[in-house]
Amino acid sequence: MDGDDEDGDPRATSAAKAAADAAADATANAAAASAAASSVASATASANAASNKKAFNRLQSGIDALAGSDIRDAAHAAALLSFRRRPTRQQTSHVVCSVSQQSEDKVVVMKNSVGDLPIPYSDKDPYKLPLSIERVQRMLFRFGWEKPWIEQIVDRIMKGMLKTTEERTQAVVDYLISIGLRQDEICNMASISVVLLGLNPQTRLASIVNYLKERGVPAGSIPSLVLKHPRIFEYKLMAEGSSLSKGKARIQVDVIPAGLSGEMSAAVTYYREGASFLVSPVSPIGPLLP
Repeated sequence: MDGDDEDGDPRATSAAKAAADAAADATANAAAASAAASSVASATASANAASNKKAFNRLQSGIDALAGSDIRDAAHAAALLSFRRRPTRQQTSHVVCSVSQQSEDKVVVMKNSVGDLPIPYSDKDPYKLPLSIERVQRMLFRFGWEKPWIEQIVDRIMKGMLKTTEERTQAVVDYLISIGLRQDEICNMASISVVLLGLNPQTRLASIVNYLKERGVPAGSIPSLVLKHPRIFEYKLMAEGSSLSKGKARIQVDVIPAGLSGEMSAAVTYYREGASFLVSPVSPIGPLLP
């Protein structure tokens, strides 16, 4: 009986082997499809997490491999459709810059940071000085003044602390030169006195010089005196003619003998309105002459 079972019909044996081979092939194909689907799913998760173009390329390769395999299972076909590459959105960033030509060999480029409003288009250079101020600046450079003091004067004009023009500045410089001052000395005075270059030479500067002459200051000593006291031009002559005033501040100039030789010297006294002199041990001496 056992021998008959082992040596049965050869056609049945061939059919059984063919069925076994087909089952093995189907199992292998299913395993390959499952592995490909797992690879695609892993690549998809990695691509979604990192949003990386390289990961999406690996995902596309896995889809191509899955599509090329011999799959007749409807579930695998549905998996193939579900793992299609998702469309990506392109992000575009705009950078707004302003370019200004400072000189022939200097160009300034300023970029807006994230969140700044874009710079509106304009033909006006934001770094260029107004024409009236630029003329004053060029004139002071022609005079040979020091660059730091010129920049300080320009900054005062821009901030409204000094109101002047090219013509007024030229008139002030010419007048101070006429009384014996040099350009470098005028530059030092203008760096100390904020409003010097904006004063009227005839009504402000000349009146102070005339006051000094009337108080007995020699003409040759006036340049040295005003150089030591550059803010004296900011004061105005009072009605009595003996002192100068700026608000409640006062200046009085007296020419007195100094030393044993009897040489005359100018004494400049600064005091406040209503100040008391020589009434206590700490009181100042005050003006010497009425």
